[in-house]
Amino acid sequence: QISHSSTYQSNQPFKDKSVAIVGASFSALEIAADVSKSAARVVSILPSVPWVLPRWVPIIELLRNKDEEGNIASKNNEDATVTILPIDLVLYQRTKAYPQIPETTFLDPESCRTRHKNLQSMVGSKQLHSPLGEPANWDEPPFVAISDEFLDLTREQKIEVVNGRLSGIDDAGNLQIESKQLCRDGSEL
Repeated sequence: QISHSSTYQSNQPFKDKSVAIVGASFSALEIAADVSKSAARVVSILPSVPWVLPRWVPIIELLRNKDEEGNIASKNNEDATVTILPIDLVLYQRTKAYPQIPETTFLDPESCRTRHKNLQSMVGSKQLHSPLGEPANWDEPPFVAISDEFLDLTREQKIEVVNGRLSGIDDAGNLQIESKQLCRDGSEL
């Protein structure tokens, strides 16, 4: 059975089945996480490795006391506040007031590396130490997906990760992957 994410409603039709989820988008990762609750086996086939960010992130702001002239009087790190914000608000805050100059659509390798470093700082070592790993080419623009559960489920081996492209399904129902990637146990998919 082949279906598109737009028709997905529940994990129940996949109970005790082997399921392959193709894609690295937000919906693909969220469906893989949901299906893993009922399916016997879930394999996530990702054509590229995204940075998997949580839905909510803590923002720590230092509260600094200022003297009468506006100078910082205290640099006490204990005077801090933590605000939990949705990741999309954190990533897409305007840095300049409206009207803005349209953003550049071309990213040079250095700006791509900077963006990858910023995204890596948001996920910490959690993604690096998961079967998903980190994106390999930091000279290319980063790709982001949002999921609170996907990385944990890959680390718990409830979702298997295969990096490659689905090139077809043979008559026996076996998946054909362009890249020779192995499942977590070393067997071919």
